[in-house]
Amino acid sequence: MIDHLEESRPEMLEHAETLAADKAYDDTKLIRRLWDDHQIKPVIDIRNSWKDGEPTRSFTKWENVVYTYKGKSIVSAR
Repeated sequence: MIDHLEESRPEMLEHAETLAADKAYDDTKLIRRLWDDHQIKPVIDIRNSWKDGEPTRSFTKWENVVYTYKGKSIVSAR
């Protein structure tokens, strides 16, 4: 998609500030290329790459803190 725009509509890439896409486009190469080559901020949901199916994982430094695959931390009262 970016290759096609570079060839056919480069002005779109020059004026774009963000690119919104679903998590199917969560790819490090694409994200780096958007920013490094065009200074376009990617707005892309991340894929859940946790294979174990757990909704949260424990944060090793504190017993009462867990986090989700998206990085949200949850602190429980003790």
